[in-house]
Amino acid sequence: MIRENPGCYGLPTAVSALSPSCRACPVRAGCAHAAFALLELLPDNPLTRRERLSLSVTRTALASTPPGDAGTPTPARVAASPRGVKHLILTPPQLAALAHYPERIASQVRQLLQRGWFDFAKAELRAGRNPADKGWKKVLCAQLLAGPSSRRDLELALVQQLKLSPASARMQASVGLAIFAAGRLASERFGQVALQPN
Repeated sequence: MIRENPGCYGLPTAVSALSPSCRACPVRAGCAHAAFALLELLPDNPLTRRERLSLSVTRTALASTPPGDAGTPTPARVAASPRGVKHLILTPPQLAALAHYPERIASQVRQLLQRGWFDFAKAELRAGRNPADKGWKKVLCAQLLAGPSSRRDLELALVQQLKLSPASARMQASVGLAIFAAGRLASERFGQVALQPN
């Protein structure tokens, strides 16, 4: 028997990880991916970028929240702030992994994971778009988009674009690469910094 998708399937305005109906829906993961794909077809601007970031949180939560026993959904892994900003609730294994990093790295990785930024950034970079709008993340993502480069290239770009001193650029490159490696976004191998494959 072929099951038809519900009428709301793939609509970015309809899918929500906070909705009990969406969490219980058997096609929730495919729906969230289809909604994200629809948003990717729209022109890139701050509004669509913000919606893609929000939907990346929804997509991550719906893809990883299987129905519980007797068809009841497991608790959502997404929460919303009083202003309606959605964020992922980190799992115990994620929190345990963060404990292995220095606090300066762990706190930034925690924030980016909660915002769903790493998943969003992977999709944006694969589409050839820079997911960051300012600062060191924008510079590092531009380097990733340009193709494999060295840590030294990144340091020079930080000096030129952010007007950092060479010592500050070295420190920021180290911190930024550690954060991106922890988020499985980029890695440094054999002296080359590159986007990690899926």
